[in-house]
Amino acid sequence: MKKFTLTNERQRIDGVTLYRIKALHAFDNVKAGDCGGWIEHEDNLAQEGICWIYDEARVYGKARVSIKAKIANNAVVYGRARVFGAAKITDNAQVFGRAHVYDDAVISGQAKVFHKAQASNTARVYGQASVFNDAWIYGSAWARDQTQIQGEARVYGRARVMGRASVSGQSHIFSTAQLCGDVILEGKTRIGDQARVASNADYLTVWLIGQRQHAVTAFKRQDGTIGVHGDGFNVTLDQFLDTIPSQYADRPESRDYQYIVALIKLAWPAD
Repeated sequence: MKKFTLTNERQRIDGVTLYRIKALHAFDNVKAGDCGGWIEHEDNLAQEGICWIYDEARVYGKARVSIKAKIANNAVVYGRARVFGAAKITDNAQVFGRAHVYDDAVISGQAKVFHKAQASNTARVYGQASVFNDAWIYGSAWARDQTQIQGEARVYGRARVMGRASVSGQSHIFSTAQLCGDVILEGKTRIGDQARVASNADYLTVWLIGQRQHAVTAFKRQDGTIGVHGDGFNVTLDQFLDTIPSQYADRPESRDYQYIVALIKLAWPAD
C-alpha cells in the first residue's frame, strides 16, 4: 500500500522540478494528510517502511531514502546517495554523490557527506564537517566544526575529530582518540588509545621499509603520556621501550625500532 503521493505544489532547483509529498495514511509520527518535504519522483522515497521527508528537506536525482530514515529541516540528499536504516539528515546538511548514510548515523548542521563516503552505526557528523572521497566514519565516532575526513581514512570507536583537523590517506583514528586544532593526518597514520592530538607536533609517524612495510605512530595521550601504535601493537611508550624492541631482536625490524625510540626521544625530550 502506498503511503504517500505527490501534490501539485512544486518548485525548481538546479533545473529540476520537485514536488511536495503528502501522506496517504498514518505511520510513525506522520498523520494521514500531512505534507512533507520535496522529491523529484516517487523512487526518491520508499513507499515501504516508516522513512519520511519532513519540512523543506529535498531529495532528488537518483538518491533514495528508505526503511526508517528521516530527512528534515532544510537538508538535501541528491545524486545517487542512499540514506537508510534509522539514519537522520537534518538542519542544512547535505548528502550527495554516491555517499551512504545508514544505521543510526546523524548528519546535521551544515555538514556534508559526499563522493563515496559512508557514515554508519551511531556516528555523528555536524557543524561544518565534511566526509568525502572513500572515507568512512562509524562506531560512535564524531566529526564536527570544520574538520575534513577524506581519502580512504577511517574514524571509528569513540574517536572525536574537532576544530580544523584533516584526516586523509589511509589514516585510522579510533578508540577514544581526540583530534583538534589544525592537525593534519595523512598516509597510514594510526592514532587511538586515549590520544589527544592538538597540533602536528603531538604525533610522529615513521615508515618501516623492509620485508613488511608498515608505519609506527607515536602520539600524545590525554593523560600526558606517549602512546605508540604499530603493526600488531598499541601500547604506551614505557611498554614499547620495555617489550617491543626485544621481541624483534632477531629480526630485521630490530634496528628500525631502535631508530624509532631515538626519534621519539628527540620529539619529546621531556616525556
